[in-house]
Amino acid sequence: MKNSFTFILLLFCIEWYSCESQLKKDAQKALVQAETNQAQLDSVINYFKKCPESKTKLQAAYYLIANMPKHSSYQGGQLSAYSQSLCHTSKPIPRKTLSALWKKAKEEYKDPPLETKDIHMLTAPYLIRHIEGAFKSWQTAPWKDDINFEDFCHYILPYRIYDEAISEYWIDSLRNQYAPYVKGITNIKQAFETLHKQLGKEFRSAKASCPYTIDILTLNNMKTGGCKEDCIWRGAVCRALGIPVTYDYINCWSNYSLLGHSWLSLVLKNETYTIEDSVARLHAPIPESIFKLENKVEDNYLYRIDTLKHIYKIYRKRFDKEGEYDISSSYNINGYFEMNIPQKVDSAHLCIFRTGDDWIPICSVKVKHNKCRFDNLGTETVYLLMQDGNETDMQPISYPFILHANGNIEKLIPNKQITETITLYRKYPLFAHWHNQFYKMIGGKIEVSNNSDFSSSITWDSLQHTPIFENNLTGDSQIPFQYIRYVCPPNCRTPIAELVVYDTNGNILKG
Repeated sequence: MKNSFTFILLLFCIEWYSCESQLKKDAQKALVQAETNQAQLDSVINYFKKCPESKTKLQAAYYLIANMPKHSSYQGGQLSAYSQSLCHTSKPIPRKTLSALWKKAKEEYKDPPLETKDIHMLTAPYLIRHIEGAFKSWQTAPWKDDINFEDFCHYILPYRIYDEAISEYWIDSLRNQYAPYVKGITNIKQAFETLHKQLGKEFRSAKASCPYTIDILTLNNMKTGGCKEDCIWRGAVCRALGIPVTYDYINCWSNYSLLGHSWLSLVLKNETYTIEDSVARLHAPIPESIFKLENKVEDNYLYRIDTLKHIYKIYRKRFDKEGEYDISSSYNINGYFEMNIPQKVDSAHLCIFRTGDDWIPICSVKVKHNKCRFDNLGTETVYLLMQDGNETDMQPISYPFILHANGNIEKLIPNKQITETITLYRKYPLFAHWHNQFYKMIGGKIEVSNNSDFSSSITWDSLQHTPIFENNLTGDSQIPFQYIRYVCPPNCRTPIAELVVYDTNGNILKG
């Protein structure tokens, strides 16, 4: 037993030394790429080498420097002026104001922001203070024993969350500001849940016209943006308080809109927790992927109502990973399929159809013995296999097919011998959030009058059922009238897109 224990301990030491040695080699390679900034990074390494008690801090410095060449952000007068304007504008900032401030910054500074690599710009004082600050956040947290050094490096230590502009010493500032939010809490999951709830009350969703990601401290000041900015800000707050979090995302839903989504996850010892009903859970549904139907759909309603946005893959932004890091398995997304390919093909690209775009590849594999296999796929999604074609074009090597939750594949093969003529009123899924809005319109009415103030009016017709996209209302009043208006029911803010009036001959009346 004693020999066995010694052998296991020896293996652990060899593995640790191997990882440490490789990290040091990677850092040395990165130093060469630093060019004129190499002296700054050398100073960071030498600083921590001189502190015998800081061996882990030296490893942290190696980790950051080794992976720094993969990261960059945009810098320039336009962004600086924009950030300063945001900080001096009263909150909350409306979307129109955001656009106006960005327009003004562009008029002031004609040169657009330049992309600058971190390896060429970060200074020794900045990195040393950040590393010291990250260790303070970790070591002073009540849950520090729940976080191993590897998770610390991946999910607390990095000085950036995504591609935001660099902030000076944000970790100390945010720790001091938000420590009271989790005061007295000793459980890391409870702290994550508390921050999710409290910070969610402060952030306002508004998409700015500025195409660049501003720095963390400016985001903290304005607390406005899309889901990306929300994740960067919340992520920075969590990391400043010693909570290991990560930026998880999908590029697009496979059945909904042009957009994707991002969210913040808690990572503990290779397990991913997301918030569901205010609780941090393993394998919880993807945030914002479920629409709750507030009312029963009428039996004869014209459209099918969807409540679930489908997912094909989930990715993670991690400091030591370049590009997209597939973490679908962490969310229990385990769909797979194998397919025979009769013709000779070297590589097969699995594609999904992106709304408003085309078939886009999501992953590729080598074809061996005329077979290919894809793992960790979302189900109830339409896929298509393609191969490389001429230049940048790809050519299909399968019919489109649906991968169902039970593992069955439904091939979508058109029968060109049997055709029919159809009228399409809608070809895109109608989701529950729209039906929830339409349902509130029941009782909405068309009023007519010969007085512009409608002091005397009659109801010409009203909505008796959940409306669809084109609703025909026909009044039976024989009295001539001059004015017409739509009156929505109480507690309904659902807007109408267009109101058109026809005469008895079917001609559009204008006025």
